[in-house]
Amino acid sequence: MGGDANASPTVQVTKHAGSDSDKWLQHEIDMAFRDHYGIPSKSYIPRLVDDKTIMVDAVGGRNYRWISGTNAIMIEYHGSLRMLPEPLEVVQAYLAKHPSSLPAMTIKDLRSKVNKTTWLKDEMELRMKRTSSPVL
Repeated sequence: MGGDANASPTVQVTKHAGSDSDKWLQHEIDMAFRDHYGIPSKSYIPRLVDDKTIMVDAVGGRNYRWISGTNAIMIEYHGSLRMLPEPLEVVQAYLAKHPSSLPAMTIKDLRSKVNKTTWLKDEMELRMKRTSSPVL
């Protein structure tokens, strides 16, 4: 949904299978904003919008991501925020329809050693899971 990515937000809502995939949704939504050591980029922060936690990356516009149950929501806005306002009304509308189920988090939590270590361990587990094949 959305038009020209340079003029308006682009929205993607992806429904995922339940059960084991639930464990990996949060990991997957912020994968693009971490380096291979699990360190979040400096422009990547948790943010409260309407008392709901979402993740935001602020390079070249805004990239908003969150989980709502088994749905992953991504809203991308490319362009200068000096020229056009941040599309918060779009984020709020999608949060109303797909409330965030992300736990409350501060920037200190995101950048903590525990968070980075946990994320890296989960990444290794996920890679092992993807490369292992069942024995026939």
